[in-house]
Parts: sequence; structure tokens; C-alpha cells
Amino acid sequence: MLARRKSGFTLIELLVVIAIIAILAAILFPVFARAREAARKSNCQNNLKSCAVALQLYYGDYDSTLPSSYAAIKEANRPAISSNGGNQWASYTTQATTFMTKRGELPPKENTTYDVQTWAQMLYGHMKSKDILFCPSDSNTANDTDPQLSYWYKTAADRAWWNGSKKEGNFGYNADQMIFYEHKAWHFGGDPCRDEAQINVAFMDSHVKTITLKNSQGSTVTSDLVVTFAGEPCYYNYDLTNNPTSTETGEKYDPTNYGDKF
Repeated sequence: MLARRKSGFTLIELLVVIAIIAILAAILFPVFARAREAARKSNCQNNLKSCAVALQLYYGDYDSTLPSSYAAIKEANRPAISSNGGNQWASYTTQATTFMTKRGELPPKENTTYDVQTWAQMLYGHMKSKDILFCPSDSNTANDTDPQLSYWYKTAADRAWWNGSKKEGNFGYNADQMIFYEHKAWHFGGDPCRDEAQINVAFMDSHVKTITLKNSQGSTVTSDLVVTFAGEPCYYNYDLTNNPTSTETGEKYDPTNYGDKF
């Protein structure tokens, strides 16, 4: 009588199957990761679009006046802006940084006077959700304790406000005027803004697109904040090489003649 052959895989067959699975995983995992990040990028762009629309609704309610770190400062602490208001801005960079980069308490408490508000607090009444303030690839979330926002307000636009360009109509080429931007390239490596970094940005006319940074003056600086504030993208439309002295009138910034050409 013949002995019954045992069913099952041999060791060699198992090793071959495992090797095939490992090869397939190595091929497919990056594909899945890219697909996931593409979906997050799309969600991020929708967030930026919502922020830009909230900005339009805000200045629609305030006679086309844009939010600013000046308006965000508690009224009793606001300086009287002189002819060189752009230089005065430099004395309030702590408040300006809070306004441009932080979330603040959301929703803002009624009848509460904050020492300085954030742009998110000022626009909150025109938002559907505070979740739109955070990129889905950012480790910060809307529920963290006063985190940095994923999307920062353009520094040059805030500084221009101090120098008299307070209204949306003071800015020419709205389709080329960036107003919100990702301060890290989450969808393209996660590095801070630097030369050749790709980030999503929103413009004053509320359209959103992905841009590639060039000629970033902050590309060699290590601090995220300094990298971003040193050059692109926050100082587009701003002549950093011709800053006036304290005796000159204002900053050499003309938002009617400059557009953010990427």
C-alpha cells in the first residue's frame, strides 16, 4: 500500500512566496503613500480656498479693509502710526508674529479683549470650521493648545497695512497677490520654505495653486520662523534691499505695482 503524500508547501516554496510579497509591498507602498499624500494635498488646497473666502467675507464686512496685526493689538496698546509706519511695524514683530502664525483661542470668547488677536480669530466668524486652519499632513491640529497654524498670513501684506495699504483695493493684480501660504512643504518633503520647495498658496482673489519657491533669502537659516520671514514667500512684493532709514517715509513697498510672480 502506497503511503499518502502530505499536503503543504515546502520551505523553498514559502520563501519564494514571502519574497514575492516583499517585492510587491516595496513597489506598492510608495504608490499608496503618494496617493494618500495627493488626497491630503487636495484637502489642503480646499482648506486654503476656504481661508481665502473667509478673508473676502471679512473685508466685505469692513469696507474692504484687510485684517492686520495693528488691528489685532488691543486698542489701548496700539501706537499712533506715523508716516513711516512700516518701520514702526518692526517694533511690534512679537504681536505681528502672533497675528500671522498662531491659532489663538477658538472660538474667541465674547466680550474678551485679547492683548493681540490672530488672523484666525479675526476671520473666525466667517469660517465653517477651525479645522480648515490646518493642513492634514501637519502634526499640529485644531485641538492642540495654541499651536502654530499650517497657513500663515503674508508678512508683506501685514507690513503694508501699517504703511497705509489697508484695503483690498490698495493691492493691484489681486490674482497675483498671495495672502496665505503653507509655512512648510508638507506634501513635498516637509522641509521649511527654501529654494525649490513646493507649497500651496492662496491669493487675494481666493484661487489656490502650488508654487515652487526661488531665490529664497532664508534658505540657509535653520529656524522655521526665520527661514520664512527672511525671504520667500512672506516677503514677496517687498523690496528688502531698499529698506528706508528711520528718517525716511515709510517702507519701499508698492502693492499696486508688484505681483507675486512665481
